Amino acid sequence: MSELVDPFEGDETINEEIRERLRVWDAHELDDRPMEWLAVGTLPRAATAVLVGEEGIGKSLWWVAVAAHLTTGRAMPAIGLPPGESRNVLLILTEDLWGEVRAGLEAAGADLRHVKVLCTAADGSGVPTVPGDHQLVYEAALEHEAALIVVDAWLDVVPSGIRVADTQQARQALAPWSEICKRTGATALLLTHTNRLQTTSTRDRMGGTVALRQKARLTLVAATKDDERGQTLYVGPDKANTTALVNAIRYDLEVSQAREATATDPGTVARLARPVDAASTIQQLVKMWAAQATEEARPPSAADRVKSFLVEYLSEHGTVNEGFIETAASAAKSAARAAGHNPERIAGVVTDLGGVARPAGPGAPWVYRVPVSAVSADSAVSVNKGIPTETATDTAPAQSPLPVSAPDPVITETAKTAKTAETGQCPGCGNPIKATLSKCVDCALGGGGHQ
Repeated sequence: MSELVDPFEGDETINEEIRERLRVWDAHELDDRPMEWLAVGTLPRAATAVLVGEEGIGKSLWWVAVAAHLTTGRAMPAIGLPPGESRNVLLILTEDLWGEVRAGLEAAGADLRHVKVLCTAADGSGVPTVPGDHQLVYEAALEHEAALIVVDAWLDVVPSGIRVADTQQARQALAPWSEICKRTGATALLLTHTNRLQTTSTRDRMGGTVALRQKARLTLVAATKDDERGQTLYVGPDKANTTALVNAIRYDLEVSQAREATATDPGTVARLARPVDAASTIQQLVKMWAAQATEEARPPSAADRVKSFLVEYLSEHGTVNEGFIETAASAAKSAARAAGHNPERIAGVVTDLGGVARPAGPGAPWVYRVPVSAVSADSAVSVNKGIPTETATDTAPAQSPLPVSAPDPVITETAKTAKTAETGQCPGCGNPIKATLSKCVDCALGGGGHQ
């Protein structure tokens, strides 16, 4: 068995090795085989890949799912893994107890006969350091014909004397993994955490060192939305040297009972389930979530508050007529003034909603006329934030013809007395409606709002 070149030996030794092997090659002599994949577009064969993500979001569940499919020969179409023979997976674990990892592998359906763990103790602890013990890793991968080597987490196997913040030293720490992969044909998946930078750039959030992203053949990012933490996981390539980036995959986190619960152990285990195309790359998703979080944190403007008021007012007091909701302008202004809003802003909001302010007829009072579809869509606008929410329709009163925002806390008795009672019944669905309406808004829209 050949010895690996130690990239962390003295410079003189390294230079001697280079001198012995360095020569000029004719172009036709060089190996020109195309890039091969363990999982097309996701995990390169005979190369290093990196999986980076925040701590505690469940990114380890992703490699567990991949290992389960590899060890059983099952296809994993979501990441481009074809079906085939059962293959071995070599694990180097530093973060989780083996008992927890095993439970996760079993929940994911892995064949443990094809799972190998490189450690010094029976509980999975005691891992090699690389550089240093890279020869042992190479020999283990070669002997067991590992298709995938998982290092969770990479920084824990880097010797303490190496400063990965130094790009040059980080490259030396990563070099053995490239050599191991090249010689064994295995894919090395190195896991690491993101740093704490407040940025929307997946590149800038790479934990440990920028060299990790530069040296790896492919970088994967695991992320989730703040309001979906513990429920979903998104994984997708952030950087690929030889292929176009593909969309991220969204997974549901599914928790099941793995063993009997005790006072100190809930006995549960999580796994990834129901993968679907997220329809965007991971970079696009991270930027979109950051923009949404910024918008949610933004205090509502005066125009936002007037818009929320008008949508609520129209849904309660407007009259549906040929796809539009109408209300008397004077009454709407009076109610807005009583609720503490500037009534002069209403006309602009009506225009923003695609409506018009105009006389009801020759010599008649003015009315506000807004498309029903605009009011229906915007009725999910939060009165507190002035932005769309995904749950507003879930909390709307069942008897209301439109999802209605929470009432303005400063609304006065004057505004309250302007409300009309719901005394009629919709001929289409039977829901209660105001006496001024011929049908409820959902039926006016074609029944789309009824469940």
